Amino acid sequence: MILGSVVAYIVGTHMPAAAILAPFFATYFSGGLLVPYTALLFLSIMLGYLLSPLHLCLVLTTQYFGVGYSETVKRMFLPLLAMFIAMIVQLAFFL
Repeated sequence: MILGSVVAYIVGTHMPAAAILAPFFATYFSGGLLVPYTALLFLSIMLGYLLSPLHLCLVLTTQYFGVGYSETVKRMFLPLLAMFIAMIVQLAFFL
């Protein structure tokens, strides 16, 4: 799951990260495990995407409001933590 966050952070968008990782990911999980693990992959991609300094919404927001990247990430900490906890809960209960 860390790989999804890293790729999305580097690429700066979520769909190419999913397109890069989905073929490799689908070969490791089959049958009933594919759907929950795909959801976990997409959640981890979204976490990396939202933190990426290449994320265009984040770039425009920091420029428009005149705040730094680190200040913006500090404000995003709790929502991103909630996403991470939801990912862990899904992993614990549905797998």
